[in-house]
Amino acid sequence: MRLPAEYEWIAPGDSGEQGLLLHYLPAHYSAGWFSHRAPDAEAAAEQLLELYELLRTAAATKNVLIPLGTDFSWPHRWGLDVQHTWNRRYCWPRMEHSGPRAHFDAVRAEFAARAERPLPVTREMGPVYTGKDVTYSDVKQAHRAAENLLEQAETFAALACAEGLLDHPAQTLGKAWRHLLHAAHHDAVTGTFSDQVYLDLLPTWREAHELAAAVRQEALAALTDAADTRGPGPLAVTVHNPVSWTRTDLVRTSVDLAALGLTAAQAHRISVRDADGRRAPVHVEAAGDGAAEVVFLAEEVPSLGYRTWWLEASELPLSGGWEPADGLVVENEAFRAEAEPERGGGLARLLDRRTGQELMIAGEVDELVVQDEYDQHPVFGEGPWHLLPKGPGTGSGSAPAASCRVERGPLGARIVATGRTGPVRWTRTTTLWDGLDRVELTTRVDEFHGSDHLLRLRIPADVPGAVPVAETAAAVGRGFAFPEVDAGADHTRAPWTLDSPCLNWFALSAPLAGPDRALGAAEIVLPDAGTQDGLRELVVALGRYGVTATPTRPAGPRWATSRSTAASRTSGSPSAAPRPMPSRRRCWRRPTPPTPRPYESTRGRGSRRGPRCAPCGAPAATSPESWTCRSWCTPGRRRNWPGPSPLRPPGSRRGAGRGGHARSPVRGRA
Repeated sequence: MRLPAEYEWIAPGDSGEQGLLLHYLPAHYSAGWFSHRAPDAEAAAEQLLELYELLRTAAATKNVLIPLGTDFSWPHRWGLDVQHTWNRRYCWPRMEHSGPRAHFDAVRAEFAARAERPLPVTREMGPVYTGKDVTYSDVKQAHRAAENLLEQAETFAALACAEGLLDHPAQTLGKAWRHLLHAAHHDAVTGTFSDQVYLDLLPTWREAHELAAAVRQEALAALTDAADTRGPGPLAVTVHNPVSWTRTDLVRTSVDLAALGLTAAQAHRISVRDADGRRAPVHVEAAGDGAAEVVFLAEEVPSLGYRTWWLEASELPLSGGWEPADGLVVENEAFRAEAEPERGGGLARLLDRRTGQELMIAGEVDELVVQDEYDQHPVFGEGPWHLLPKGPGTGSGSAPAASCRVERGPLGARIVATGRTGPVRWTRTTTLWDGLDRVELTTRVDEFHGSDHLLRLRIPADVPGAVPVAETAAAVGRGFAFPEVDAGADHTRAPWTLDSPCLNWFALSAPLAGPDRALGAAEIVLPDAGTQDGLRELVVALGRYGVTATPTRPAGPRWATSRSTAASRTSGSPSAAPRPMPSRRRCWRRPTPPTPRPYESTRGRGSRRGPRCAPCGAPAATSPESWTCRSWCTPGRRRNWPGPSPLRPPGSRRGAGRGGHARSPVRGRA
């Protein structure tokens, strides 16, 4: 899509009164750093001028941001010399060292002088390095577990402090957060680090988790001790709700059987009562050594509040665990699920009983997909940073399950299927709990041999026209994906698989239904000059309906490649008749090498550039002795970074395992 480097991001569903002014670094965050290798300041100035000519076409104003740092970099060798020499020699454009704040202030000032606003955007700018979402998955799980636990600890500690039950543990919480923030930089929790950094960071996650657990336990104990737990049973269980809505869900707890006068063999006699004296069964997950692990349904627990239930021993057995049952169908008040053993035990049917809607695409099943991967990206060379499938892979639905059975318990029913797909032996479970309007899908990897395999869960939900939506670390956004491409053979169409990470949840949605298709993401095409009245209101209104939108201009600067853009756009809405797209050209090539990629002219806004490479935007070679783009993005030349970086030489590699940043942006004024 064609989007200026500076834009205003508005959270979907926000009022749009005040967004965030952002810059997306169109030539990568290390774009200007490699000029430090120049032999002298003159040569460095030439390289920075070439980069400036590239970046000025993407800038929204006359202020051009050139980052002069990279991962853990020292001060640029020639940065100040270039600035001083340049400014003594030329009166325009001016070069100055500054931080991002000064750049954004200058951008805002120019917009204000022009009585304009940056283009409003509600889409999440999808990440390129999506391999980091699955590399070293254990550190992601550790980080997220500690983070969620710490959020609960903060909430309960604040409530206990407000009640005067304990002093606020600010220092303990602060230390835990510092641990997590230290581990959250892009070469830590991403898994793109060295083994030594991995070992150094493990105690960080462990201590953060332990500190959060201790604070939460102390706060919950204080809140529970202050509650009135007198009731109809001998053993009170107080359930606290840390979220901002009333919640009904399962509660797992450990029971001292001696307190109920029971033995492990009598665990099926455990029952639970609410404050009104109503008795209900519990699900017994395990019993032994004088204790039992039980599950019961806690209904209508108020937001930031609590309710108490009482466990007791009943005269007759009410409870139990999972027991074998006949058939291949499970159901509760909300759903009915049916498995197909001949297709890996996947769900062949999922019916919403409340509406009568079939939720699965007819003829398909949900499945575990195993894809072979390249150990390094065939073009970019970096392994941990990318998802590297060699093709569609093999799904568990392509072969019969080793076993497929239905089990029922006092609180629900489940389908359990086992099998093997390639090097993976798995167990997949579909559970429907009584009283809950959700379907729980659990996949457990029981055995794995080999390396360089990517595991995906494929759920063929029947939501016509839907697109993915997920909560990320900073927003709710929509991504797009090429999940079944060959990252090597097909990299000319899809250089990256571009899957979307999620924080706590992801979904498919089609919030607006048109005459021919549903809308989930939109591109609003603007004229090449000026901004249409009502644009901001339109973007905000679409966001309220869950449709993320990006305004673009036909001849404006390009973000991402034309191939990725065309595949990701689900709808387009021209607000004025756009000009024809720029013509495509081919660069010179030798008689024998592989056919180069097409190049695209992106003249405009006073630029004196010649043809540009369509995939990366870098200058095309104009000599018949060379068939490659100057930024080495064609097949046969490896590039180790996600965006156009014409100053990065072939074979250079971004190191892993280095923490911290020392960037010194230069802002040029065109």
